[in-house]
Amino acid sequence: MLTLKRIFLYGLASLGGITFVAIIFVSGLALKFSNDIRPLPPLILLEADLSAGVAEFRKDGLISVFDTGPLLMRGFVDALEAASKDDRVQGLVVRFGSGGITVAQAQELRDAVVRFNSSGKFTLAFSESFGGIGSGTVAYYLASAFDSIWIQPSGAVGLTGIALEAPFIKGTLDKLGVKVKVEQRQEYKAAVEMFTREHFSVPARASLQQLVDSWFAQIVGGIATARGFEPVAVRKLIDDGPYLAREALTINLVDGLGYWIDVLDSARASASVDTVIADRMRIDRYLASVERPNSNGPKVAMIYGVGTVLPGVDDDPISGGANFAADSVAKAIATATKNNDIRAILFRIDSPGGSYTAADTVWREVDRASRAGKPVVVSMAGEAASGGYFVAMAADRIVAQPGTVTGSIGVFAGKAVTEALWHKLGITWDEIHAGGRATMWSQIRNFPPGAEDKFSRILDAIYEDFTAKLSRGRSLSKEQVDAVARGRVWSGTDALANGLIDVIGGYSTAVAEVKRALNLSPEDSINLIDFPKSRSRLERVVSLLTDRTEFSLGQTRAFMQAFGFRVSFSADDFAVFAPTVGVLQLPPFRLMR
Repeated sequence: MLTLKRIFLYGLASLGGITFVAIIFVSGLALKFSNDIRPLPPLILLEADLSAGVAEFRKDGLISVFDTGPLLMRGFVDALEAASKDDRVQGLVVRFGSGGITVAQAQELRDAVVRFNSSGKFTLAFSESFGGIGSGTVAYYLASAFDSIWIQPSGAVGLTGIALEAPFIKGTLDKLGVKVKVEQRQEYKAAVEMFTREHFSVPARASLQQLVDSWFAQIVGGIATARGFEPVAVRKLIDDGPYLAREALTINLVDGLGYWIDVLDSARASASVDTVIADRMRIDRYLASVERPNSNGPKVAMIYGVGTVLPGVDDDPISGGANFAADSVAKAIATATKNNDIRAILFRIDSPGGSYTAADTVWREVDRASRAGKPVVVSMAGEAASGGYFVAMAADRIVAQPGTVTGSIGVFAGKAVTEALWHKLGITWDEIHAGGRATMWSQIRNFPPGAEDKFSRILDAIYEDFTAKLSRGRSLSKEQVDAVARGRVWSGTDALANGLIDVIGGYSTAVAEVKRALNLSPEDSINLIDFPKSRSRLERVVSLLTDRTEFSLGQTRAFMQAFGFRVSFSADDFAVFAPTVGVLQLPPFRLMR
């Protein structure tokens, strides 16, 4: 009995201690994450860190509370726009690292840097090494927009070009005795070829080569203009790369050699005026202390669709969700459409595609918004292809960067037949069913009689729906649709030429298109409001500590995986293929840039 009492008292004491720690924890977070505007110094040197790359937005969730993650694209663009009009800001210094940046992301960042430069401020880029012993072509392309480029004396400029690699596992599947029953619409839809071929088909190679050539031309042109080279000279430099630091300095690829502290000293000296020394300030800290651009005027819903398009809602309290949750995005668009205070919708997409039905759910709400007279402007980020393009087709205007990956108008689906593999392992399967095609999606046996033809007709219907909506949304004839569809992948530059998008640009261009749709002048301001409203870190912490949250298996799995555990709760985890009909997605390329 005495032991039980002690356990009870110790338990109460422990709970009290936990509560006390929680109070201190929340109080500390409240101070750390306070967004109160603070006085700014008279002279400012802005700093930005691209070591972790750049992200479109940060979803709510416990993990995002503790991990600030990469720099946000819109935050960078808005901060430089505000800073370009702020006499206190003298210049910008940016540190590059190993974080991957796509061609389109580099172009969006370049555009913001060039606009900032045009206001008379200086810009400086630094990297220990652009690519190191790997490729640093896209990173250097971005850095070339800055006034000066510095690298560490021990570094290098990995200016080597652009390459795409893709795995083909047909040989492995053959050895295992796994047959893949998969179809694609049409011949350029290359995602299935990794299972059915040992190398690219002629159509797939032609489509992807055109994409890489378009990127390469954009990179060559950008570097040539920024660094004062002829394009042919830049191509020669790339063919002869990479370069050690001193070689790069000799041939004018960089402007200085030094370490990060040397660069900061140089930049701060340049930012100082007379006896007033400039204060270094992180770009996110600066943005939180000034009036953000596009925060006054007619209200416009800012909605994001980022990641693989999947059915369902974003309800994971741990990670905040890692995909483009179609129901959540559709709800945000529908809510904005019904809200009379919202004058238009700016829909930012960064997605390689995903589920056909999920993409169609979002497409419907975009179409309804446009038909209701609420202008929808799509801004495409690094990629908006296949299902990522599907959701954009009904928009009033589509904006993309020259390097945005888009198009891929097609569909694929299928399943694996693994019976021979199990026989090799000494395992046999039996089954009981009711219904002639109940085993249609079995990943053990082949299609039952008549099922494969039905499956093929389903894919035909999906492709027909995709192309019909493209024809209607983009006002293209059947012949024009056929010329741009069939699974072809396009760069933003080529997509503009063939009518898949309306204008080249990023956030600033998309905002201009919104103003045009609302009959506003370029000088007028709009008020971009996140839909749904993003919660602050403190709000997320308080919610997680006070709300009664029932965790699903998937949420529990996400939590444990976030801390390094591999957890499996269903047989689906062992599936070679998900038996999903209608996948609108890009193939798994490895981009060397």
